[in-house]
Amino acid sequence: MTDEVLGIDIGTTHTKCCLFTDGEFKYESSLHNGYQEAGELSMYTHKEQNIGALVRSLDDCLSKFGNNLKVSRFVVTGQMHGIVSWKPKIMEIINHETLTSLMNGCVKKHSNLITWEDQRCDEEFLKSFPKSRCGNGVSTGYGLASLLWLQEAGKLEDYTMCGTIMDFIVWLLTQTERVYMTPHNAKSWGYFDEELMAWESEIFSGKIDPSLLPTVLPVQQPIGMATVSCHGITKNHTVVYGALGDMQCAVRSCRPKGNEAVLNIGTSAQLSIIVDKDSSMVHQTISQNHSELQIVPYDQENVIVTAASLNGGNVLHQLATSLVSWMTDLECQNVPSSSEVLIKFNQLQTDAGTSLLEISPTIFGERHDPNLSASVRNIRPDNLSLGNIVAGMSRGIIENMFRMMPLDFRRKHDVQRIVGTGGALRASKMLRGYVVEISGLELRMAEDTDASLGSILFVQQD
Repeated sequence: MTDEVLGIDIGTTHTKCCLFTDGEFKYESSLHNGYQEAGELSMYTHKEQNIGALVRSLDDCLSKFGNNLKVSRFVVTGQMHGIVSWKPKIMEIINHETLTSLMNGCVKKHSNLITWEDQRCDEEFLKSFPKSRCGNGVSTGYGLASLLWLQEAGKLEDYTMCGTIMDFIVWLLTQTERVYMTPHNAKSWGYFDEELMAWESEIFSGKIDPSLLPTVLPVQQPIGMATVSCHGITKNHTVVYGALGDMQCAVRSCRPKGNEAVLNIGTSAQLSIIVDKDSSMVHQTISQNHSELQIVPYDQENVIVTAASLNGGNVLHQLATSLVSWMTDLECQNVPSSSEVLIKFNQLQTDAGTSLLEISPTIFGERHDPNLSASVRNIRPDNLSLGNIVAGMSRGIIENMFRMMPLDFRRKHDVQRIVGTGGALRASKMLRGYVVEISGLELRMAEDTDASLGSILFVQQD
């Protein structure tokens, strides 16, 4: 019997699916408008996505594989840090043609997804909570920070379960009495002790009912069998695994060698290296000297040291969106979409003989410095072309990444080559050129890489 393994990536702007069957990987993708359908709540500090839009996007993506699937193993990855809350309702377990139908049948009420980009938890609010005893505190956009904010706002009374959007999909398919989460996503929520595999519940004692929090199980462990049939996922046949983090899955899909660091630039950006879990205490000491670096779970033997920036492809997208807005304000005719402007960005050239704009592109702040803003220097009459502005932005994104993981740290870990992945890096020759120039290292663009593929590699029986 063919072993059909289905990997899903629920990203910030896209849903992607990877099917491993007959020794081949097949891909499908679908855009979603989760932010737009969340309405005004998705604006400014409150970054929320409508989970109905995300589930419909997943339905659309899965339908492209046709009706002849019989999935033996299912695994989902996606945007980390975020949180969705829901209350189930009792229903007869029947087959459903779509996940949307399944959700409507078994969920009495659900919230929007508060995403990793959310900014509602200001510095004063975050400082009101104790420091993590294991160094895994919270920032705005982290699941537990958002949960504490919701509790203080009196917005949790109607819900009995919560998790990432990926945990929600796993729960839909398995209908377990509790929500289960892997250390990938638990770490991204904050206040999680990886050594004890437990939440630091003393920090939020009396504020959050511990029964609301997911139970954490090891990476690569099945949650159970599917209890419904939908899109080739078959009741009592498909094994459903715990949801994984998209950053870890993106790294996995690159299959990096021991002396390679992985640079992933999509909506956000991460520069990561894999290290042995037994030496993590050494790296913990190092990371304490570099607040920009984080240590996150990977697999049973290794952890990842990563510089995770909030400023990646979203910076260029914001510039494109602003340009469209300016053209609209000026009543220009035939105003292109922001997606069309982004394509034009990748075709622009800098002006020969001009000095480059010096742009610090951190318009979304950083987790280690939420108040960080962007700035521009070296503005001259001859360097204000759009090509120069895009070049300055692109160089600034790359400079920021290598500043967060400095040269002495990379040398200590013998990083000799960069493996590149992510939609923004793949689309931009300018970004790729600055990686080589600024790092002084060779860049190898990983082919056929995707977080959905990486999720499959985590659960494949090698």
